[in-house]
Amino acid sequence: MLIDTHCHLHDQEWFAPEQAEQELAAAHQAGVDRVICIGTDPADSLAAQAFAAQHPEAYWTYGIHPEFATRPASSSAFAATNTSATAANSQTELTLSALSIPRDSRLLAIGEIGLDYHYSSDPAARTAQIHLFETM
Repeated sequence: MLIDTHCHLHDQEWFAPEQAEQELAAAHQAGVDRVICIGTDPADSLAAQAFAAQHPEAYWTYGIHPEFATRPASSSAFAATNTSATAANSQTELTLSALSIPRDSRLLAIGEIGLDYHYSSDPAARTAQIHLFETM
């Protein structure tokens, strides 16, 4: 059994729905029995979930790509809670419970996550990525 462990067929930025269907059919014809659609932020993760719900050969992951680690917590894609880091300093902290990750038998993993310093050498961005990675 062949499994594509990292695809984005659900992402309409890259695939129109009919293109995703064609690619899924082509993969199946090439011997790929299962695909795993990778979420890159909360909204994209839910799109991956919806795609998997419509395709028995598809599964999905919930993740936030490290490039989004510095996105403001007020962004509509993220849920966050305010916590005090110290008596003198308050910060916004992303928590897994605030993300409301759905329970779903087709959810296979947490990802797309990690550290990606390729596009930013800003120490604050690196710190934010580490915090997001530890949270996820």
